[in-house]
Amino acid sequence: MDVNDFNKCKLTFILNKTRITTTQAPPLAYIVFTEITLSQNRRKIIISDNLEFSMSPSFQNESSAQHGFIVFDDFHKSCPLQSISSLNQPFHFEDDTQILYLQSTYDKIDFYRSSECNWRFTAPAKYGFKIVVETFNVSDLTWLTVINRTDVITNEIGLQTYHPYYNPDQWMQITLTKDHSDSIKRLEFQAYVTLVKKEFPNIDAKCSNVTTGYKTLWTMDQQMGYGKNVNCSYLLIVKPDTEIFVDVDKVVFEKGVDYIRYYPENLPRNYTTISSPTEFIVEPDENGKEKRFIWEFVSDGSIQSSGFEET
Repeated sequence: MDVNDFNKCKLTFILNKTRITTTQAPPLAYIVFTEITLSQNRRKIIISDNLEFSMSPSFQNESSAQHGFIVFDDFHKSCPLQSISSLNQPFHFEDDTQILYLQSTYDKIDFYRSSECNWRFTAPAKYGFKIVVETFNVSDLTWLTVINRTDVITNEIGLQTYHPYYNPDQWMQITLTKDHSDSIKRLEFQAYVTLVKKEFPNIDAKCSNVTTGYKTLWTMDQQMGYGKNVNCSYLLIVKPDTEIFVDVDKVVFEKGVDYIRYYPENLPRNYTTISSPTEFIVEPDENGKEKRFIWEFVSDGSIQSSGFEET
């Protein structure tokens, strides 16, 4: 499929209305999808009572991919997706291509919820879970806990947003308690859950570096994007009395998880992580010696994107 064919692509989802009974609450459509281009990732979350939804690319004339899901939920007085991932009927992930986006309420105006949220998930053999919290804006009396058979993660011990928490178990439960005295209107919680393989090979990301005159381009095939559990590196040599201007022009990968970092060749712990486009100058050694820096790109086992470009 080329770019022109992709821009004509349109997906339509329609709930079979004959399956709705008068005793059920009117269903909502909960749609989450992400578009990936060479310049950015853009996610949309749509909550609608319209039972027919069409999706087509909004990026025109630019290479793009999409991933997401749609759920028609007639149990929307509870927390989003709790109807398909309850304590009694956990959601069973099939593989590491599936991603579920959770949030504390369907209410888009007052962000009200009447009770605590409980989600439970199971995974097949050879997989564990990854959870990344994106929004966490709760009262002091609200608790988030993520548990499996052996470990507990809670906001009491310094929960970080945009930080991957890996769970090697095949079972995981997330609970967000309800502070009934809290009347502030804001979205309290957003996160996504996916699977990662417990054992995986380290794969070459097939990055390239091309030198033309005084300029070197370090990048990857952004049309194809990068894979899971891949890495690549580049050695930057700073000659005596020479400044190096670094321009990280494109950074399109999973925020807080996949990364570019650089460090002195013999001091890997003294690294600097780059998570967004930036420009800076690498100064020469004060004593007239050669300086050597290792640059590396590393991805984990889920959620792929288009990658980076650096000169």
